[in-house]
Amino acid sequence: MNTNLFIRMLSVFLCLAMTGCPNLIQKSNQEYIDGLNALKANQPAEAITFFDISIEKSPKFELAWIGRGESYIRLLNFQEAEKSFDQAIEINPHNLEAFRGRGESYLGQKRWKEAIDDFNFVLKEKPKEIFVLANRGFAYNALEQYSEALNDLTICIEEKPNNPSFYCNRGIIYQKMGEYDLALSDLSKAIELEPQNASYFAIRGKIYADSGLWDKSIVDYTESIQKDLNSFNGYKYRGLYFKHLGDWQSALTDLTRAIQINPQDADCYFERAGIYQQLNEAEKATADLDVYQTLTTPN
Repeated sequence: MNTNLFIRMLSVFLCLAMTGCPNLIQKSNQEYIDGLNALKANQPAEAITFFDISIEKSPKFELAWIGRGESYIRLLNFQEAEKSFDQAIEINPHNLEAFRGRGESYLGQKRWKEAIDDFNFVLKEKPKEIFVLANRGFAYNALEQYSEALNDLTICIEEKPNNPSFYCNRGIIYQKMGEYDLALSDLSKAIELEPQNASYFAIRGKIYADSGLWDKSIVDYTESIQKDLNSFNGYKYRGLYFKHLGDWQSALTDLTRAIQINPQDADCYFERAGIYQQLNEAEKATADLDVYQTLTTPN
C-alpha cells in the first residue's frame, strides 16, 4: 500500500529504539531485518516467514508484528493483517504505526467506521499524516460522508499538490455530489500530472457521461483502452456508453472484456444481463443475474 514502507518502518524502529520506548530496547534480530528487505523487494510471503521467526525469538517485538501485518496487507489477506496489528497494539497501545496498519486492514474489509477510528487515533498525534488522511477520506467517501471526505482530500492536495491520485479521488467525490465541473477540473489536473494513467481517462469519461457530454466521454474511454489494453474502467464505461446508444453488440463486447479483467465486479454482470435481455438471450441473462446476486449478497 505504501511505496516507502521499508524506509518508514526502519526509521520508526531506529527512532523508537533511540528514545527508549518500552518493549523496543532490544537488539533487532537478523530475521526482522531480512523481513524488511523482503518487503522492500516486494516479496511479502517470504517476509512473513522471516517475521514469524523474529516473533518466535522475541514475542513482544512489536515491529515484527507490524511487519507481519504489512506483509499480509500486500497479499490482500486483511483478516490476518488485522490480527498482527492487534498483537502490536496489545504490546504497545500507543504505537501509531500499528493503528495506521490496522486501519488499512479495516479498509480492506470495508469496515469503514472502525478504520476511521484507527485513523483518528493516528491523526490526533500527527494531524498532517497525509496518507492516513487520504485513507480516512476514502472511508468517509464509502460512508457517503462527502463533506468530511472532501476536507481530508483537500488537505492532502494542499500538502502534496503534485500527487495526481489525490485530485482523482477528490474528483470522484465531487462526481458523487453532482458537482461535475469541479470533478472534471480535478480529473483533468490528475491527467496533467500523470498523462499515462489509463484509469484517470476512464474516470473522467464517466464524469463526462454523467454530465451528459457523451461525445467527450467516448474519447476518454477509448484513450484509456489505448493506453492500457487491460483498462477495466475503460471497457466497463465504454460498454455502458454503447448500451446507452443501443449498440448492443459493442456494449456486449466491452462489458465481456471488463468481466474478463475483473470478474468480481457485480455491476458488469447486471448491465450485461440487460444487454442479453435486449438480444433475447434469456438463459445468459439469468446466468449473469445469478452471478450478480452472489456477488452482492453479504457473506
